[in-house]
Amino acid sequence: MASLYRVIKRIVTLTNELYHQYRWKMLALAALGIITGFLEGVGITLIIPLFTFFVGSADTTGNTIIRAINVFFERFNLHLGFQNLLMLTIAVFLIKAVLLLLFGYIRVRIVANYKKEIRNEMFFGFLMSDFTYLHRQKIGHLDAIILHSVKSSARLFEYIISLILSVANLTMFLVVAFTLSPNITLITIAVGSLLLFLYKPLIKKIRLYSHQLAVLVRSVSHTLGETLYGIKTIKALGVEKKVFDSTKHFFSDIEDAEFKKNIVKSFSKISIEPLSVVFIVGVFAVSYMYAEFNIITFVAIFYLIHNMFSQIEKMQSGLHAISETMPNAFEVVKILRDTKKYRQIDTGKSGFLFNNTIEFSHINFSYASQTLSDININIKKGEIVGIIGPSGAGKTTIVDLLLRLLEPTSGQILIDGNDIRTISMASWRTSIAYVAQDIFLRNDTILNNIRFYDDLVTVEDAKKAAAAANILEFIESLSNKFDTVIGERGSRLSGGERQRIALARAIVRRPKILILDEATSALDNEAEVQIREAVTKLKGRITIIIIAHRLSSVTNVDKLLVLDKGAIIEQGAPTELFNDPNSYFHKMSKLGNITLES
Repeated sequence: MASLYRVIKRIVTLTNELYHQYRWKMLALAALGIITGFLEGVGITLIIPLFTFFVGSADTTGNTIIRAINVFFERFNLHLGFQNLLMLTIAVFLIKAVLLLLFGYIRVRIVANYKKEIRNEMFFGFLMSDFTYLHRQKIGHLDAIILHSVKSSARLFEYIISLILSVANLTMFLVVAFTLSPNITLITIAVGSLLLFLYKPLIKKIRLYSHQLAVLVRSVSHTLGETLYGIKTIKALGVEKKVFDSTKHFFSDIEDAEFKKNIVKSFSKISIEPLSVVFIVGVFAVSYMYAEFNIITFVAIFYLIHNMFSQIEKMQSGLHAISETMPNAFEVVKILRDTKKYRQIDTGKSGFLFNNTIEFSHINFSYASQTLSDININIKKGEIVGIIGPSGAGKTTIVDLLLRLLEPTSGQILIDGNDIRTISMASWRTSIAYVAQDIFLRNDTILNNIRFYDDLVTVEDAKKAAAAANILEFIESLSNKFDTVIGERGSRLSGGERQRIALARAIVRRPKILILDEATSALDNEAEVQIREAVTKLKGRITIIIIAHRLSSVTNVDKLLVLDKGAIIEQGAPTELFNDPNSYFHKMSKLGNITLES
């Protein structure tokens, strides 16, 4: 009993969280289901006296069903004749058919709307979530949940409604059967309850295998996405077979779990039918040998018992289906909870204003392997500031704090003396442009990649930005010019071309601050020079922050910051640091044979 209570509680929890916007529609569907079940019972009730008339039985007064129908007819001054009874029976079954069609239409419409709306809610929730939460997500998990798990949670909706319909039909069959033979009905209830109890372990097995499948599907989605992302490296190293060997067990595990789940489902479904036949034969034998045997009553009871066992089988299948889909549905619930819990917080109200300085004041930050300790930086409007240091020094963390993807553990980032958190996130993000080392480009035209969802950007705007990024001449040399499709992640372009298109995308937004995060580290010398020339054109017009591994990228900056182990160990003009033989910049410049530009 306690176990049944827990199952019901889990279903109610899922219903409240997944279908809270559909409660009234679910109640309407449940009401339609109950009405169709009632009409089914009434239809069977009417068929019994029809059969009595058909076999020519004149004595109907002893039949409770016929007496009740006779009272109904007398109330409307109608004669209980074969013709009137036949017309009423046909009308009842026609009304039931219409209601079933309406039930099916409403159910399909609700499920379709649910899938659309929950996917929209989930995807929007992901996009608006805190960066630290998104950073923990694995490749392929999002699409597996939005496509597969949401579909399963929609099926759960249908299974719950079908279960309600089966319960309603079973109840009406029991009521009708009870009027014919209370003893047989009570025995049927007892046997049906026993069957549900005996099949309970099978339901647990199905839930276990379904949970395994949900985990495996997410793992496969992650592995396939990861493989596609790194396919160039995989092929270059010639490890295709080893990658296949390390992954193929997922497909075996999926098929194994599917096989076990389907075997359990098939056994529980197939085994109920012979049990129902055995039970009906037993009822027939007992009725024939020990009770007053009435062929009309027995045929009716036979039909009802068969339908009751059919509904029990549907309930059993429904419980199996609910157990099968619950792991995926709970995954949807978890994601919806998480995206609400980790929703990006925007407390800012004011617009973006930058007239003097950006200041990092005693900034400390600690998260996982990222740490910063007492960072103090002052950046004047229009300056170009370079940040260098070994890997893991905290360079990108500073950028993430400035982009407001992360929040400082302590300290403040100020702009013209005001905490940047007082500025609205939308205003802040539209005023800062970011170019990363790992360029994100869509499989679309050059123009649309420069626009990047900003429909206000005109072709003329894109041309000016491309010229500023030293990429216009290359674009104009292409046969389709700005309408050239660049392939997945810009695969039809070189690294330098991708980087300069990304720079044009940043420039076209007319930002007040431009951040280049390792933007030249993977480029050849010629491409790096072109990027440097583009940045030089912007000097004085935009405040630029350059994160660099290559010292050649920061030789002409106004101020240079050197980070190591989360702390600033040096800062000053490049010439000052270069002339100090003890400085990190001087030592690295000598190793790289770097000279300062005059």
